[in-house]
Amino acid sequence: MEIVGSKRERIVPTVDVEQERTTAEAVGLKILHQAVKNQSHDRLLPHQNRHDYEYRLRSIATMGIVQLFNSLAQARKAGTDVETHDKHLTQDKTLEKKETVSKEAFLAALRQPTQRFSY
Repeated sequence: MEIVGSKRERIVPTVDVEQERTTAEAVGLKILHQAVKNQSHDRLLPHQNRHDYEYRLRSIATMGIVQLFNSLAQARKAGTDVETHDKHLTQDKTLEKKETVSKEAFLAALRQPTQRFSY
């Protein structure tokens, strides 16, 4: 059986030829490098660069905190109303009713729809 190409020959060019880049290739390569550089994971999204993004986040957080404290105030008020109106109940029953009413008032205040601002 005959094996063709059993010798390992290395073909080396005798003349060194340097490839010259044309200006179009250089510009294209520069654009390609810039595009790869811009695909960084740390880059901000376009909407995050705007000034009003932080402002809107702050206003949404403020509205949430205001709603939370308003619901806490309503729950406290409902608890004190139970104490003043139900004086004929025992202390344990009053405390139990106060906890139930204040919890219900708190959750109802949180579930209450809030006014949404359009930006």
